[in-house]
Amino acid sequence: MLGTVNTYRCNYGGGYAGLRLANNCSNVTTRNLIARECGREYFVLTGSNNIRLNNAQIHNCSGSGIWLENVVNCAVLSGCTNDGVSVSGSGSYANVTMNCPG
Repeated sequence: MLGTVNTYRCNYGGGYAGLRLANNCSNVTTRNLIARECGREYFVLTGSNNIRLNNAQIHNCSGSGIWLENVVNCAVLSGCTNDGVSVSGSGSYANVTMNCPG
């Protein structure tokens, strides 16, 4: 279990994320992600499974705000982003609004 991850300007304009879980990562829950001006904000990919983010606050990234690719049962349970959402994978979803204040 991860608590709160608070990131600012992590690789803005690049491809890395405020929080990245990849390469068959499994069974990780994060309580909160507060991410501002990162390359990507929340990035889960490449065979990862059973990953949960309870709450996202994602602002002004230079790439996708939430990107879940080639994953199984990965979810963002609540929150908001001003940036894009891309989800591919069985049982995976992002339950966020596209209007994050601030």
